[in-house]
Amino acid sequence: MHMLIAAIVRADNKTEAKKLAEEVFEDLVDANVFDYYTMFDDEWAKNRWGECPPVLKLESEEGKELLKRLLDATRDELFENLRVIRRLLQEYDDEDIWYGDNFDALPSDRKVLRVLKYGQERVDFENSIRYLRHCCLHVGEYIGTSIFLYDWRSEGIRSLTELKGILEKEDKSKLWIVPADVHF
Repeated sequence: MHMLIAAIVRADNKTEAKKLAEEVFEDLVDANVFDYYTMFDDEWAKNRWGECPPVLKLESEEGKELLKRLLDATRDELFENLRVIRRLLQEYDDEDIWYGDNFDALPSDRKVLRVLKYGQERVDFENSIRYLRHCCLHVGEYIGTSIFLYDWRSEGIRSLTELKGILEKEDKSKLWIVPADVHF
């Protein structure tokens, strides 16, 4: 699968910004977060996501639009995962979560409860403990497929507070946003 991410970097010019962003994307690939990346000076990325300059000043109109788009995507991903977690925590007690989804491994009293509750031995993934744990993992991620923005240290920008911290500490005239298509 593919997703659009971006790196926010400190640089004096476009060339330096692109180089620093490439280092961020390489770090993420080297950490096996993503399989590979394609920057927007390549037609392939433009064909997938539409026209976008390969390097933008963060303060530019296009830079602000890209920042908002990716920050919104991070927020939406967080909120969806939290929605699922809240729903599934109402379905399962601590013991259910401890035992997991494997019906054959459940104690007999838990097997009876599972069948009574769901009318069957197996539970759809969207209602499973496995999915609950998957969503919990994504809420806690610092890098990965639920994070759409990264800073120059290859750290995910997971919240508005983290972004504001960067914007308040840095000279905004030296901040650039560099998009990339990534495969995971």
